[in-house]
Amino acid sequence: MLFRRPCAAAAAAVICVVSASAVQADLLVPDSFRDRIMRFSSVDGSLIDMNFITNASTGNLFQLAIEAAPVGDQIWVSDQNADSIFRFTNTGQFLGTVVGPSNGLDNIRGFAVVNNILYVTNFFDGNGAPGPAIRRFNATTFQDLGSAFPPGVTSPWDVIEYDNDVIVSDGGTITGSNTGFLFRLDRTTGEYESTFASGQASTNGLTLPKGMTTLDNGNLLVANNSTPRNLYEYDATGTRVATYSMGDLSVNGVFELDNGRIFVAAQGTGVSGTNGLYSLDRATGELTPILLASQTPDGFIPNFVNFAVVPEPAAAASLLLASLLALSRRQRGATR
Repeated sequence: MLFRRPCAAAAAAVICVVSASAVQADLLVPDSFRDRIMRFSSVDGSLIDMNFITNASTGNLFQLAIEAAPVGDQIWVSDQNADSIFRFTNTGQFLGTVVGPSNGLDNIRGFAVVNNILYVTNFFDGNGAPGPAIRRFNATTFQDLGSAFPPGVTSPWDVIEYDNDVIVSDGGTITGSNTGFLFRLDRTTGEYESTFASGQASTNGLTLPKGMTTLDNGNLLVANNSTPRNLYEYDATGTRVATYSMGDLSVNGVFELDNGRIFVAAQGTGVSGTNGLYSLDRATGELTPILLASQTPDGFIPNFVNFAVVPEPAAAASLLLASLLALSRRQRGATR
């Protein structure tokens, strides 16, 4: 099988062809304990690299990395305590800061870029930040586009593009309200459109929704981090169609693997215990550990999960060489 993608901008007319073995389809999982980004296989969830991006590579800018996601040909990482989003090449080299405290951010969580709008979930009100809200920026110029304040917003966590709109998870448990929300924002304006779903422990159990992912069947899977500790599956109308028990695990992130199982990033009994990555069989409810914190020398706290295509060094070199050759040919042609 061949993986095809456009080369760099300097050689946009060229299509690079790289063997699939040189390109990794990975899952990126921040470790909020050791401040690093881990890589796992999107096929079966197996570990690829515990230290894909390290804090040392940033000059120790990470304080509590919470989400890593691809944006164009880069990887962006949000840090809750640094109040910043940092950017890296798709092979993990540090490039700089996208937005930070000076952009009116304080205690941020997840983010997403949809329709060239950067959405960032914000909690506190320092640095000129608005408190609980969804901050918005132009994803190219980083111009401040204001904030969205959905009714009832108390503690927003994750952002995902879904059903041609934007869904934001908000968990009130952390603030004592014990009410969870999934807000729908208009993908064009970024403004609040409707409440996709809501609940409480005493009603339908939606109390602290965090990470979300779109399933192959088109439904939305949501990790409810607090009691009751479940994964909830919703169809496009916001109707819950399935519930999957997580036992005593507090789930931060989820993703559907190529093998059909659900990759689960969860906190359990701590960084030396059952914190870990798990694989869920939705048909049987079987939850199988992939990697536990107790099995590593450092321990870890896994957070949100996102898919990214990470080229191996050979593939990256091939892409660069093709770009340089294409540029050289055009330059020679221009002088004839």
